[in-house]
Amino acid sequence: SVLIMLTCAFVVTVVVACMHGAFGKKTDNPVLLVIGDSWGSYGWHDLQSVLKDKGSNLTVKSYARPGTTTADWAKKPDLVNQIVDENPTTAYVWLSIGGNDVIDFMPDCTKTKSVDDCIDIILPEAINNTQAFLDPMFADHPTMPVVQFGYDLPNLEENVLCRSIGEDVIYGCNDTASCINPQFVKLQYLYVDAMAKLYPNNLNSVNLLGSLQTADNYPGVSITNPDLSKWSPADLMESNCIHPTREDVLHPGEPAGFKIIFNNLWDAYFAKLEQ
Repeated sequence: SVLIMLTCAFVVTVVVACMHGAFGKKTDNPVLLVIGDSWGSYGWHDLQSVLKDKGSNLTVKSYARPGTTTADWAKKPDLVNQIVDENPTTAYVWLSIGGNDVIDFMPDCTKTKSVDDCIDIILPEAINNTQAFLDPMFADHPTMPVVQFGYDLPNLEENVLCRSIGEDVIYGCNDTASCINPQFVKLQYLYVDAMAKLYPNNLNSVNLLGSLQTADNYPGVSITNPDLSKWSPADLMESNCIHPTREDVLHPGEPAGFKIIFNNLWDAYFAKLEQ
């Protein structure tokens, strides 16, 4: 009957919509929002380039702001939700945050306290701040996928600026990779992984540590298993010490650290969802 045909058509429509919506793909023009700090604002162009190379129809839109901390985003706890609302075809959110919390807090703290004591102070603050601006978004968008990773190792010896950061960031480490890196990777293990446990149905933690060392064939290194006694390779890091190099349209053959990072992010996360 006509009624049965209409009912079947409705059921098929709902099933297909659910299948397409399972990964946040709400329309034929899905958007990947970038929220957070300078890894987002510096890197989103290369992320778009990688997605295009992989045949994805995701459009990257960045709202990331250089230098921001979890506290900065928590000051306007509804902002991320508003950004998602303004982009109704949002399929994913890449959250890049936490690095500036460490850079801003650890130099002074470690002058008077142990590294572990300082982490015990800054870690719960960062987690609480992140919950403050994610909770409103998840309340209104309960199926929104968020992906987060704990950066990759810096290079704090390639120039005077880098060495000065290395001298200050953790008191007593004296710009030594084997002293700084074991603390740096805790952004992944203690912060990003913890956020994923708080939001097991929404937030996906991806470990990309060692991506740049692996690309430069450091011995005994693999993605997720970096050599903490060494920095990331200088040829894949910007002269500002903390950001990978970007794709250069004037020198397209030169390696781009961000493209290496995002190719690995594709393999670890998006490839499973965007096929």
